[in-house]
Amino acid sequence: MVWQASSGGTNLNRITAGDVTLIALLLLLGFYLLGFGSSDGNRGRTAVIRNMKGEVLTLDLTAERRVVVDGQTGTTEIMIGDGCVRFLSSPCPHKLCVKRGRILRAGEWIACLPNGVVVKILGDAGYDGITP
Repeated sequence: MVWQASSGGTNLNRITAGDVTLIALLLLLGFYLLGFGSSDGNRGRTAVIRNMKGEVLTLDLTAERRVVVDGQTGTTEIMIGDGCVRFLSSPCPHKLCVKRGRILRAGEWIACLPNGVVVKILGDAGYDGITP
């Protein structure tokens, strides 16, 4: 049996004004949820560094400094300053923590899981469109 399209008077290929409105609203909602409309007001103020040994270090993000943290497999070197944090070096095999780059917004975190070192930015996280 062969199916044939009927020419029953409906045109499924025509875009209506309602379609355009729906697409525009979905795009605007997507940009809002991704945070493109938000300002830079949720920058962090302090960084909390933890290792698996239970040591905790809280540092201000405005003062530039290098921090060496002892982990499970060696030492991790972290750079803090100019309102951001980044891993400079770590003994992990893939260096994903170093490749991650810098973090600067409240709520962001970066970790070297093989070495057991975690850094989290604290501050006023604000609203992101997803978190209740």
